[in-house]
Amino acid sequence: MRRTSLLRAAAVLAAAALALAACGDTEELEDALGEAADVEEEEDLDEPADDDTDEADDEAEDDGADDAAADGDAGSLVFYSAGPGGLANDLVEAFTAETGIEVEMFQSTTGDVLGRLEAEMNNPIADVVYLASWVPAVNYKDQGRTQPYTPANTDDLNDGWADEDGHFWGRDGSALALTVNTDIAPSMPTDWEDLAAPEWEDLVIMPDPQESGTARDFVAAFVDDRGEDEAFALFDALADNGLAIEGPNRPAVDSVVSGTHAAVIAGVDYMGYGDAAAGEPLEVVLAESGTIVTPRPMFITEWAENVDEAQAFMDFVFSDTAQQIVVDTFLMPARTSIEVQDSMQPFDEVPLLSYDWANVEATGDDLLAEFVSRFIR
Repeated sequence: MRRTSLLRAAAVLAAAALALAACGDTEELEDALGEAADVEEEEDLDEPADDDTDEADDEAEDDGADDAAADGDAGSLVFYSAGPGGLANDLVEAFTAETGIEVEMFQSTTGDVLGRLEAEMNNPIADVVYLASWVPAVNYKDQGRTQPYTPANTDDLNDGWADEDGHFWGRDGSALALTVNTDIAPSMPTDWEDLAAPEWEDLVIMPDPQESGTARDFVAAFVDDRGEDEAFALFDALADNGLAIEGPNRPAVDSVVSGTHAAVIAGVDYMGYGDAAAGEPLEVVLAESGTIVTPRPMFITEWAENVDEAQAFMDFVFSDTAQQIVVDTFLMPARTSIEVQDSMQPFDEVPLLSYDWANVEATGDDLLAEFVSRFIR
């Protein structure tokens, strides 16, 4: 069943939901979106969101109808995806080529995906959802909005990358790192505290945790590991040293590429790896005392109409083919048997902070409010 017109109509509903939030009627919306309700994961986009959506709709209208008619048994599904946009497109194209199943995709930021899902709740559309943050998937399961399914090829999944009841699965992931411009850095840091040294004054930028879900998770995880007093003592030292806190991940990394700043603190690693591979003078450093790795969850919605096709898609994204596509974009693969690129560190070699996702979820709102009140004017 083709539902492109419904996808377009949903954008209007999403705008209405945002308008309600602006008017103060936010309690129900925030409950549904959980910790990431107001977070724009703009760092995950490779192209503008509207371009991705229009392209997906145009392809569905121009090519999808003829293909479906020619292969009516293959079926179709609706997929809502956070970025990177290029990765989402590559996975969808490879899946359709292998199975004949057509995919109608809405691709945007995690915040936009969650807002659209909420706006559509009286007439839900998405069969499969992929997000860049773990916490919203936990909330969706708790609200009965996901269904359990164990995909093929997940016997060697990274530890901790699956819901214990099989409702959502980490398709890929990223570590938060120090991304350094080696042309202008005064020294090569090895840990978070190094960037509070006088030689780094006014040279460090951090993604704004109001706009970056991963930065928001970092603040809560860092507090979970160090304790609130020690964690905020470091944040105070960084702020006193001229730390800039601006925007989501992509603009922060671009600021380092351009030389405006010399290092990003707590930025996603895959952007730095990708830019370095493209010839930029960047080095990605994983803090010796530990960092966080965010598995990026994928799940089938409770209301999915195309369950067989959705399950086939879940099976595919953990296949060797799909996991290699993931690695090609410098994201960590979900499976231990898939090798990463030479410039990357595999998940089991990343030094980790001691944190619990349940604590990150429970404390995230309060710690974000504290961080904003102290450091963002």
